[in-house]
This record gives sequence, C-alpha cells and structure tokens, in this order.
Amino acid sequence: MPRKCKILSAIKVRVYPIVSDAVRGAITYGWNRVWKHREMPAGMPEDEAVIDEIHNSVMNDLSELLDWGD
Repeated sequence: MPRKCKILSAIKVRVYPIVSDAVRGAITYGWNRVWKHREMPAGMPEDEAVIDEIHNSVMNDLSELLDWGD
C-alpha cells in the first residue's frame, strides 16, 4: 500500500515574471500582425522601442491594481 507523504513547505510562484512574459508576447504578436501586410510609416520608432513602451505601460497599470506578492 502506498504511503502518504506530507508536504512541509509550499512552492511560491513568482507571478509578475509570468504575466510580464505573457504580456510582452501578446504585444509582440499584435505588433507584428499589424505590420504584416502594411508598410511602416517613415520616422516610426524601432519595433523594440514601441513594444517596450507599451509593455511598461501595461505592467505599470497592472501593478497599481494587483499585489504581485513578491
């Protein structure tokens, strides 16, 4: 008969990096999709600069609403 084991400690998940990666992936996907069949206007900032700025804004807004527990 299998023995039951008690878990003495719990694993804590760091939620912020998981959400941050998912947000960045979604922004990058959307950004690339927008420009797939369009020509980017002259003077447009580099992709990474725009993606970084959107990512920072989204994460800042989420941080005001959520307690990440880190």
